[in-house]
Amino acid sequence: MLEREKKRDEEVLTLKRSLEQVHEERESVIGELRLKYTKQIEDLTSQFENTKKQFQTITKDRQQQQSDLTDR
Repeated sequence: MLEREKKRDEEVLTLKRSLEQVHEERESVIGELRLKYTKQIEDLTSQFENTKKQFQTITKDRQQQQSDLTDR
C-alpha cells in the first residue's frame, strides 16, 4: 500500500509539473500575441492618422480651388 501511495504521489507531482509547464508556455504565447497585436494596432493607428491628414489636405486644396474658380 505504501508503494502505491508513493507511485500515486509521483504521478501527481509529474502532472503538476506538466501543468505548470503548459501554464508557462500559455503565458508566453499570450505575451507574444499582446506584443504582436499592440504593434499592429500602432501601425494601423499611424496609417489612419496619415490618411486623415492627407484627406484634410486634399479637402483644403479642393476648397481653395473651388474658391479660386468662384472668384473668376
